[in-house]
Amino acid sequence: MGSLTPSLFESVRRPHAAFRSLGTLGFAPLASVNSPRGKTPERRFAKCLDFGYWADSMKRWLVLIAVYALSAYAFCFAKGPQPPARGKQGPPTAFSALAVAQQYAPEGSQAKMLAIVGPRSQSSLTPTTWEFVYWNQGGWKNLKKITVVGGQVRDVREGIVAIGSLGVARLVRYKESQAFDPNRLKVDSDRALQVILKTGAVGKARLSTVLFELARTGDEEEASWQMRFYADRRGMEADIGVARVGAVSGKILELRLNPSRATEGS
Repeated sequence: MGSLTPSLFESVRRPHAAFRSLGTLGFAPLASVNSPRGKTPERRFAKCLDFGYWADSMKRWLVLIAVYALSAYAFCFAKGPQPPARGKQGPPTAFSALAVAQQYAPEGSQAKMLAIVGPRSQSSLTPTTWEFVYWNQGGWKNLKKITVVGGQVRDVREGIVAIGSLGVARLVRYKESQAFDPNRLKVDSDRALQVILKTGAVGKARLSTVLFELARTGDEEEASWQMRFYADRRGMEADIGVARVGAVSGKILELRLNPSRATEGS
């Protein structure tokens, strides 16, 4: 029993290994019993458990986190505005949708198109849906309509088809003699619209929607874009007229716009 007393006394003199290991956790090294300040390891450890000590540590961490957050925030703004992602630059044009519709065209009739129709959109100036009418020899009523929305075919129908002209569905009948080859078209829907807008014929009217329809008119050899313009008038849409542009030549074939229908009395 007497032999155990020195070792027990020696353990009291030496700092416990657990106290020394606290240094690896970010605490200051513990002072020994023989330190000039005379602070025992027990007193140093008690100080670590004190609320004020932890409060000061938390303050330092919060300051570091705040500095990091502000630096990241400033870096994001320093990069400046990013360009819009591809595929989000606006509604699809007629020609971009045509590439999809051609895959579903009647066999042997890819070059016999009767009409391209872009109904008025509820969310943008130009159409978000495009309808393609083909001559379908041997099919019911010899017609086939393919509807493309968002780059995908949403509907395929045969017979006397209803198309979204003038904002409402209407029944149309076509003849094979009215067919044209879409591969020969050179003027897309967006370009046809720009041709009319550059004339200034729209005036001060605030355009809301435009209805597009591409077809051959009367005895004309060239298919043309017929566009009907609508403008905002006191929260309602006013029909301000129609214009036609050749789908091959790009020339203005008709221009009958009256923007005063939307601006008078507004």
